[in-house]
Amino acid sequence: MVLVSTATHAFCDRCGKKTTHTRGWQKRTVTMCPLGCKRFVLTLYMRRFYCQSDKHIFVEQQTKWLNKYARFSVRCIELMNLLHIHMSSVSTSKVMRKMGITCCPNTCINHLKKIQRLPDRTARNIGIDDFAKRKRHTYGSVIVDHDTGEILELIDSRDSSIVANVLKQYKKVNTITRDRGRCFIKAIKQGAPSAHAITDKFHVIEDLTSAVFPKILQEFLHKRMELLTQGLVGPIKPQISRGWLYNSIYAVLESMCKDARRIKKMTEWNTFMDLYARQGLTLSEIHDKTGFDGFKMGKLRNTKYEDLLNPTQLRAYKAIESITNRILCKKSLDYSVVTKGLHSTEKKEILKRLLFLLRGKWKEDWKAYDDAYKAFLAKATIRNEEYDLWNSIVHFNWKTKTETVRLFLQDLHVTDLAYYITTFQGILSGEVKMNLYKWINMVIGCGNEKMEKFAKGLIKDYSAINNSIASKLNNGILEGSVNKIKTAKRIMGGRASISLLQIKVSSNLDT
Repeated sequence: MVLVSTATHAFCDRCGKKTTHTRGWQKRTVTMCPLGCKRFVLTLYMRRFYCQSDKHIFVEQQTKWLNKYARFSVRCIELMNLLHIHMSSVSTSKVMRKMGITCCPNTCINHLKKIQRLPDRTARNIGIDDFAKRKRHTYGSVIVDHDTGEILELIDSRDSSIVANVLKQYKKVNTITRDRGRCFIKAIKQGAPSAHAITDKFHVIEDLTSAVFPKILQEFLHKRMELLTQGLVGPIKPQISRGWLYNSIYAVLESMCKDARRIKKMTEWNTFMDLYARQGLTLSEIHDKTGFDGFKMGKLRNTKYEDLLNPTQLRAYKAIESITNRILCKKSLDYSVVTKGLHSTEKKEILKRLLFLLRGKWKEDWKAYDDAYKAFLAKATIRNEEYDLWNSIVHFNWKTKTETVRLFLQDLHVTDLAYYITTFQGILSGEVKMNLYKWINMVIGCGNEKMEKFAKGLIKDYSAINNSIASKLNNGILEGSVNKIKTAKRIMGGRASISLLQIKVSSNLDT
């Protein structure tokens, strides 16, 4: 399509005066937004005008839909930028080409760089964290507004002096959340000394557990080896009954169910079968206890357990007998033999339960495979025992699932250590009404080198950690923002400059 200007006058782009003196034409080819996914190009003939006041020649402009010197319309550039925000420049150029707009990856990058966005430095509650530009080599910093969840600014360094200079420009900031990185501690003291620094609770707990738990785990593995050598640990022979099967094997299958309606039906069926089949109550007595009507009780009475399982659970339910027979025939505890043909989501829990079941079936033959079982126990279940130990020490859950952990926790030293950790967690969450300084004094004399070192480190950052107890702010938004930056950086495919990366993660072109 060809458009010819009919303008008889224009205003000078320098002095702003009106002029009617023309000096020929300018021909320009402009790509517009596609029509029906087909290329749409305008050939424009624009008037050249001469300004007598400023003594220069200029071309009339169509500022509403076309920028100066542009070869793409404003709407076309907006479409290009919108696609480029969510994908790489190479992918954007391919999509634009399919839509009838020819542009190279560098063109997409140049147009995105032209977006001018100044960070909002009037935020009152901000958080700061680091992200890897190149893992283990170079890092940058990100500042996020806690009130809006938006990424305010990316800094091309995490050096304390550079970050402090940026924080000085945030005049109205009241609170700043951070992790326990030394660079940010120093930067906040220099750049925003009047702001309340808040240490993220998750990072404090993580530092405590990472300092203490490896030593506990080392002691546990040593104790575990002694117990296995002495034959003091191993699975307890189960009571082979219908109730045991439901409570042990199929309870695991129940936990895999994600459908709330099926779980509700399962609960009602278990309640009804317990009252009707086990306790021998009549239907009227069950109605008085549960409120089930006659229609529902009749339906529950005719329902089989298999009818309540989803397809994944049903496959596992049917596979249990065949797997048991396979193990008995092979007389092996090799993992590949046990789980051959099973779906990956069914392997972990069913295998663990079958080992208990098989010990009861093997009876006298069990001694022949005792050494093989101990070797299997040392390798296959170590992760479950480590997880059980983690829950017991860190989360103060004394309902241990493994016999080894139960024996290990009888040590007074481990019990005291778990008390210190859980008390500290309670102080941070506000559930335990103990002064933080009192906890530090209590731990410093406990005799555990790692715990004492951690407690002394808290004194240096005491005010920020104490502020976090009463504050609801945390680094959750920051961790999400860092993941967003990582995703954008990977999509950009080696062209992740800080200026371009900031436009990608902080611009909102969808509206």
